Amino acid sequence: MRKRRLTLLLIATTLVTLMLTARTRTTQRSLQASQMQMERIVTQAGDTTSMADALTVNPDGVELRGFMKRASDLRESFLITSRLPHRVSAVRLLLRYTTLNQELITERKVTVPVTLNPGETRRVWISSFDRARAYYFYAGSKPRKVASPFKVAFLLVGYDVPVGY
Repeated sequence: MRKRRLTLLLIATTLVTLMLTARTRTTQRSLQASQMQMERIVTQAGDTTSMADALTVNPDGVELRGFMKRASDLRESFLITSRLPHRVSAVRLLLRYTTLNQELITERKVTVPVTLNPGETRRVWISSFDRARAYYFYAGSKPRKVASPFKVAFLLVGYDVPVGY
């Protein structure tokens, strides 16, 4: 009886340990997508579409990478890293969506609700431009349904500097 009880206890302990062990995701596709940097919108002198004030906003102040949007998603996600020497919040971006042939699909301004310390990286989610679920990010997995691939580029437009935290 005692031996049986110890065996059952050992089996239960093993099962609990296996259930609590963190699962490591090692698919290469996911690793590559998180390393891919997003393109920046290149502006020319006198270009009014940039909307960035050259005196107050460093266009290289944030780095975006790991963009994800499947055809079935209503949200887009990406990693955002602060390259600024101070804490920032409410990061404002201009996002430009194009086909693989560089034809403009749409362009929009978004405010990312995030607070970043210098050098900090966070994954953020924003609502997608694609309400009809007709597009997918070209570097992601190809969907089973009919959808068109797209690219995205960004421009840092502004951010808030929180005071007293």
